[in-house]
Amino acid sequence: MNIKHQILALLAVGILFSFTNAYAQQRMPVPYYQQHSGCSNSIGSSNNGSVIGSSSSNSITRMTGKQFIKSLDTVGFYNARGEYLSINPAGMRRRDSLTVRQILAGNVPDSLKYFKNIVFTTDIVDSIPILRRKHRVEIQALPDYLSVGTNEDFIRMPMTPRAAIEIADSLYCSLPTAYLTDKIADAAEGSIDPFPFRPVKDRNCQPYVFEDSNNAINELFKVKGYHFGQLISGLKKDVILSYKTNYYRELTDEDSASFAARGYAPDGISRYETIYGWRLENGKNIQPSYSKHVNWYVDYSHGIRLIYRTIKIDGKTYDIYDVLQSPKLYRIISDEPECMQKAESNTEIGNEQFTTSTLIISYGERKDTTALYKAVKKYGASFIYKYNNFNAIAISIPKEKNIGDAIIYFKKIKGVLSVVRDRIYHLDEVSSAQ
Repeated sequence: MNIKHQILALLAVGILFSFTNAYAQQRMPVPYYQQHSGCSNSIGSSNNGSVIGSSSSNSITRMTGKQFIKSLDTVGFYNARGEYLSINPAGMRRRDSLTVRQILAGNVPDSLKYFKNIVFTTDIVDSIPILRRKHRVEIQALPDYLSVGTNEDFIRMPMTPRAAIEIADSLYCSLPTAYLTDKIADAAEGSIDPFPFRPVKDRNCQPYVFEDSNNAINELFKVKGYHFGQLISGLKKDVILSYKTNYYRELTDEDSASFAARGYAPDGISRYETIYGWRLENGKNIQPSYSKHVNWYVDYSHGIRLIYRTIKIDGKTYDIYDVLQSPKLYRIISDEPECMQKAESNTEIGNEQFTTSTLIISYGERKDTTALYKAVKKYGASFIYKYNNFNAIAISIPKEKNIGDAIIYFKKIKGVLSVVRDRIYHLDEVSSAQ
């Protein structure tokens, strides 16, 4: 990734700060990109004077951890009549949207506004060419898992990988690999033993159990004299990046056969998530790399730890995705047998082709269209079609705007459930089915 792209990425998150000596600092600021002018407590500036965020008309109310969990009590599990629905994809998306909005507004404890510098040296592995000599690797990782709330009252918030990726992309960050998860645990200042809850139906997916787990972790911190902001192992399993569940790439028919032959579900790589870790105090992990949960499954044990995308290998800077997608370099920061793959262009992913400017936006209720329609007009987009059988619209974005940026923009609008590109073959399928 060249310097121009790095600068554009930082501008996109509303802050441009100097990289001079950034890696020499013990605590590098996290570039939070959005400050909502309507927050009851605005996010100010970091200790080194770097302004965090920019104003936005899409205001939210800043909540404490307890307030946020209470607001989620019925989200995803009950319908408007109060009938219990159990866990479901649509409900998880609604919960995720609330979590993402709070975090991207900067409603997080101060300790999560700084990365911790972690340096390690790779082992020599004669059978792997790139590892026939040692490499010095330097990464910037959050000291704890993504949380919502204040310094005094916060909740380590589990979420789906889709929500985690949205936050990571917005903050120019990445999820870790399993290998990096271990290296982060190796660098911990201390440890606690994991505190598991007995599974009873879908109880462990409920927000009040998220809070119970968070309280248990905080009590274990107190017993050992730790404080929030220290890098401590044993808290949660990590949602990680893996070639088995590449969240950036759809599955092709060839992939399907290949993965099915190796024992992975053939329905689609991107439809699943990979979790790993939850280190015991003896150094072993409770959770081996596991990739058979659907990608909207979330329980109390899942945590999201972000890594800054710019990393150093032997003193040279790289984008972490460039390394993970390189057949030659990826083994420096991953112990998987294959590198991650990516789409070669913005209009084709696997064997699927997409239009370059059309988005399909779905929303929760018809009353939610006011903010959405205003956003469409403000963005300079034009309406193509309004679906009658379900709550969605099709829009065309201006030619001079990037479709990826447009997806991020419309996902943040109140009431929006999903934003996807329109597939070119979709119209052929509809006509052939009629």
